[in-house]
Amino acid sequence: MTWIKRNVAILYGVGYSKGFINGFLSWYLSLRLYDWGLGVFAVVRLVSQVLDSLANFAGGYLADKIGRKPTLIISDAVYISSILCLLRPELLPLAVVLFFVADGLPTSASFVMRIESVPENWRGKIISIGPALSYASYAAGSFALGLIAALYGRTSAVYVVLVISIAGLMARFFLIETLRRVSTSTSLSYLKELKYVLTSREYARIVAVMALLGISFAISPFLAPFLKDVIGMSDYEIALFFTFYNLVPIPFSLILGHLMDKYKDSIPKFLAVLLLIDSPFVATFALLSPVAPVFAYAILGSVSLASIYRAALNIYTSDIFKTHRGLLVALNAVLMANLPGIATPVVAALWATLNPPLAILLVATLTRIGAAALLLANRQLSQKPPGDSSAN
Repeated sequence: MTWIKRNVAILYGVGYSKGFINGFLSWYLSLRLYDWGLGVFAVVRLVSQVLDSLANFAGGYLADKIGRKPTLIISDAVYISSILCLLRPELLPLAVVLFFVADGLPTSASFVMRIESVPENWRGKIISIGPALSYASYAAGSFALGLIAALYGRTSAVYVVLVISIAGLMARFFLIETLRRVSTSTSLSYLKELKYVLTSREYARIVAVMALLGISFAISPFLAPFLKDVIGMSDYEIALFFTFYNLVPIPFSLILGHLMDKYKDSIPKFLAVLLLIDSPFVATFALLSPVAPVFAYAILGSVSLASIYRAALNIYTSDIFKTHRGLLVALNAVLMANLPGIATPVVAALWATLNPPLAILLVATLTRIGAAALLLANRQLSQKPPGDSSAN
């Protein structure tokens, strides 16, 4: 029991520290990169997300091959390298690229380690702590580091970020490994199990839902430019906005996590309802905020509901398919976390040819409705992959 407490404390402690940093960098990097021009912005984000996708697969493979703990340590080393690049303004594009690579590498290892460290009937509650802490840390970091940058300069904020990230790396060494089965890529049974999973109808539906949600989240890097150029907010107002953006969803994440445990056999329908409620918030933000800036805060309703989407679908996937969790969670991350960056040029094209409000409306609303339709038609897979005898 002691090792479980240690793992949970370290995983969420380091997660909070990273969220604290990313709460600032999420909008700071977007604004600084946007200053290089829309073309550079789109290209760098596209390259970053492609590499982020590859890093997710690499991280998923490493998590299953060498273990969760070593993968997390490697990812933190890359993360620190990205922060060091921020000390040189001319290395900003490289810093963004490394930042996204470092974001992709630990995804599978971190999530799977959390799943394997807690009892099944507590997964929803424990996993939901992650988004809650993430939003809390994003809110705190957006405000605190934004204030430091405003009062003492950007370099001072970067040095604070560097110290925090090094402390997080040191904490990783105290984790207890949870890998229970080392898979060998040359094993016939391994390939047979993997083929069964990837070709199953149920997983095809999950992939389709993840892809639609991933596309819908492609508006995220455009939120700060939208607030600045379309609505007319200052950098300080944007910092405050993102503080609320990351603070408001916290209670919803915890509540929804509890509901996931209570209705764990109905996760697809549960998510479909949330998506249908979510769509009007996005539409209100896109269409009305340029007329009245107060409507910009409608997006808070959307992000509150979206806080649980990825975790819920990962838990659903892990419950159905007991093997290859690292690779499956990596693929889910590519679709929901990395596909937005790959779709950035599409959003940029709509942004330029139509207008920002319509671009957001088309990309973020229709995809949510489509994902809800797929989830409502979803059927839970009752069979188990051949050779699956694993247990938590």
